[in-house]
Amino acid sequence: MKQLSVWARAYILVIVLAAACFAARAMPMWRRDHAVVFLTLAACAFFSSRMRISLPGVSGSMSVNFVFMLVGLLDLDLPQLLVIGLAGTVGQFVFGTRSWPPIQFAFNISTVTLGVSAAHASFHSAIIRHWNDSAPILLMASAFAMFAVNTGTVSGIIAVTERQRPWKVWRDNFQWTGLHHLVGAAVAASYNYENRYFGWEAVVLTIPVVYLLYRFYTLHLERLQSAKRHTQELGDLHWRAIESLALAIDAKDETTHNHLLRVKVYATELGREFKMDENEMQALQAAALLHDIGKLAVPEYIVSKPGKLTREEFEKMKIHPVVGAEILARVRFPYPVVPIVKAHHEKWNGSGYPDGLEGERIPLGARILAAVDCLDALASDRQYRRAMPLDAAMAVVASESGVSFDPRVVEVLQRRYVELERMATSMPQPEGAQLSKNISIKRGGAPGAGYADSPDAIQAKDPVDVILSVEAAVRELRGLMSITEQFHPMIGSDEVAAMLAARLKRIVPFDAIAVFGIYNRGLTPKFVSGEDASALARLEIPFDQGVSGWVAHNRKPIANGNPSVEPGYQSGRLCSALSVPLEAGDRLAGVLTLYRTATNSFRAEDLQTVLAASAIFVKAFQPTQKQMPVVARKPEFLAQPAFALHQ
Repeated sequence: MKQLSVWARAYILVIVLAAACFAARAMPMWRRDHAVVFLTLAACAFFSSRMRISLPGVSGSMSVNFVFMLVGLLDLDLPQLLVIGLAGTVGQFVFGTRSWPPIQFAFNISTVTLGVSAAHASFHSAIIRHWNDSAPILLMASAFAMFAVNTGTVSGIIAVTERQRPWKVWRDNFQWTGLHHLVGAAVAASYNYENRYFGWEAVVLTIPVVYLLYRFYTLHLERLQSAKRHTQELGDLHWRAIESLALAIDAKDETTHNHLLRVKVYATELGREFKMDENEMQALQAAALLHDIGKLAVPEYIVSKPGKLTREEFEKMKIHPVVGAEILARVRFPYPVVPIVKAHHEKWNGSGYPDGLEGERIPLGARILAAVDCLDALASDRQYRRAMPLDAAMAVVASESGVSFDPRVVEVLQRRYVELERMATSMPQPEGAQLSKNISIKRGGAPGAGYADSPDAIQAKDPVDVILSVEAAVRELRGLMSITEQFHPMIGSDEVAAMLAARLKRIVPFDAIAVFGIYNRGLTPKFVSGEDASALARLEIPFDQGVSGWVAHNRKPIANGNPSVEPGYQSGRLCSALSVPLEAGDRLAGVLTLYRTATNSFRAEDLQTVLAASAIFVKAFQPTQKQMPVVARKPEFLAQPAFALHQ
């Protein structure tokens, strides 16, 4: 038995004292009449205690021995009935686990004492007898009184111990046993008629009836338990399917899975704060895991982009709540998951998407999910930035109260976020949560269509094909090309790269430059120059990680990425990156990345210019392929101050 609270101990003490008062008042009235009937019923109550019915939902059972207490009402007085009840309780202990603590044993005897006293009082009630004094009516009233007192007292201790509502405990666990007591009253009434014709020995005939009653309820409960297990298995299967879908999202986005589980913890606790009912809670928990499933329809390079999205990319990203809702609508959840998923990017002031819902028109679950999703996203590492401290992330969310988020949700989150973070951090990882995405499969031949042919030589991309928006950039690029053609036969590629970098800096201002080459499914710097050059020279960047790794993996450029996410870069002085792939025909030759110490400092024209210059950097490194990076010293004859371009 679990450790009892002070309130639970006080409740038990009240029940025990009340039962002691009834017993002390009744026992002096003991009479020796009907001794044989008394002993027979006591023995029947004792041995029938072996026939126990497990109560669903609670760790307890109910014996059929109460039938013999109802039979005793016809011939015996209260003291004898109390002893029969005591014999039945002792029988449950003897034939049961024999592990009742003294306080539990005293409570069980007390509840039986109170139930028998209530049944006796009802059977001899002047009010009931004035209305109808027939034995069936009196036994029915007595059975109801015993049922109400016994189940009411037990529901009370469960409610106090588990902090639940007594009415809910009684309704969920004991309501169905009322029929059980009425059948017991019918058995007692049958004994009353048999007693008239056959004498008290007819009590023996009630034993088979009691056994059949026990078997009937046992079979009934076994069916109920079987149905309950089946329902539980279906529910577990349902949740495993939900978690599997969450793993599918994880396969698309490396940062999402832990985020989804953490959001579920946060959202569940806030749902309890807002007293959401069972269906709403299940919908909120499912939506917390599945709200990003629509990202499966968004191109991977957008989902994993380590920088700000372009307007076109964001338009594509905005479809994911709608697509997610359409996917989940086919599941036909028995609770409202779809509205939460569709509305989780709506904002309190109506400026969100996809439908522009405002205020309380947004489902409560979506309002909760929006706030906790934002908080955990800010406090977690992302491809485009490092994690913020939890307090700073909460401050950002709080600043959006009444704008993006429901003020009531933010108030609760602000009060409990430290506690909820501890809960999310201590949450165990579900079994099988890690997918085998980075293993190497050795077996297997060529694909059915065969392998693609690799080009034999690297071919430079002609920058003339790129349309430049700035006339000055066109002139400078022509100068870069002439420098390459003039100096490349006489000096090494590193010196050519240094000259190209110096001239490029006059067109596109930057504080550092790195040219990365391909090395074992990753990038290593071949040429670095400028701010933090020594730190950049030490980088080894796997494909699809950081700004440069993402560019290499997706063969797409990126402007104003966050350099702090480059694996191994710790300095933090560089705050903005412009990175383009260096392509030779269909082959990736490397990555060119420019860095600046100011955030969001590269413009669309800068990206176009660097894309045009990328082909020239490919040419510069064609003759030689060095594995170690070179930290360049700027040639004196190229040492010209870079001028600032207007934003």
